[in-house]
Amino acid sequence: MNMPADVLLINGVSLPYHVLDQGIRHAKSSGNEIKCVFIYENDDDDDKYRFPSDIEMSKAAYTHTEAEKNLVELIRHNAGFVKAYYQRHNIPIQTLILQNPTIDEIVSSVNGADNIFIDPETFRYPEEFAYVNFPYKEFNHRLSAKLQFCNA
Repeated sequence: MNMPADVLLINGVSLPYHVLDQGIRHAKSSGNEIKCVFIYENDDDDDKYRFPSDIEMSKAAYTHTEAEKNLVELIRHNAGFVKAYYQRHNIPIQTLILQNPTIDEIVSSVNGADNIFIDPETFRYPEEFAYVNFPYKEFNHRLSAKLQFCNA
């Protein structure tokens, strides 16, 4: 597959079907190739707890290793689902998973795309689980392609 012409940029563990469907509609009408880039954070945020006892209570029932493993499995499952979803529509798709990416790594992964389809809600609320903390306005200044907001 040549360099994809359009990118789906998915932030965190959400699976925004409206973004997937917009990518399918656009690929069918334009014939453009599609690449789906999953970005997520996987950090241990001990500093967000006010009291040391809160940290220990939060880890008591679930170890960091188990949580990290399950998060990675969820992201991989989502990537597999997207591939299968696009295959059912006879649209080839590449997937890329970036853990704890810098903004430069994200920009590099989508560079050359004609359109970048995103769910703007996942770039407004980065404090939610696994979301990469870059607002879409920051991407807009760094990307050559136009961000296409897909609203639910």
